[in-house]
Amino acid sequence: DASVPAVAAERYLEEYRRVVAALSHLEPALARTMANATFMARRPAQKARHHLRHFDQLVTEFGRTETPIRTLAREACRAPRPRAAGQKFVEDRRTVLDRLRRRGTDVTVARTIASIACVSADPVARGEELLAHFEAVLQMVRAVHPRAARSIALSACRSPTPLAAARRYMANYDRVVEMVSRVDERHAHRVAAQ
Repeated sequence: DASVPAVAAERYLEEYRRVVAALSHLEPALARTMANATFMARRPAQKARHHLRHFDQLVTEFGRTETPIRTLAREACRAPRPRAAGQKFVEDRRTVLDRLRRRGTDVTVARTIASIACVSADPVARGEELLAHFEAVLQMVRAVHPRAARSIALSACRSPTPLAAARRYMANYDRVVEMVSRVDERHAHRVAAQ
């Protein structure tokens, strides 16, 4: 099937749409996540419902933890052992968060970085890498856009090219400020920083 890319692409797109339609009772973003995870399966809608059952179980079980539950459930519901994957997510996030906080990292920044890092193969190393990227981007952006520096740095730190990503985000920020300033200059920076 994949030997004819156009045919395979059409089939995958149709399956993706079918899964989204089958899960339309859900929040649209969750339906798309499940469709992305399953559209290449032999029976995508059935696989998506299987993942969704695991997702629901994980939300129920881990809902009271201090973890980003949707990220945990999204990652763990596709694992062969979802509960074990969910527990690993919680433990990895706690380990990365503790390490970052011991280094003096702001709690909000540490939580964000830990949540990104704990879905990688080596969460501790990824957390260190993300923090280094964050700090480098923050230093660069703070001089130009102090109001949005932290948000831009947190978004850019996950990119393979964080400084280039930060430059794109700053350019976008500038465009939004310019556009909103035409309507209401007082709120332009607040709107752009969102």
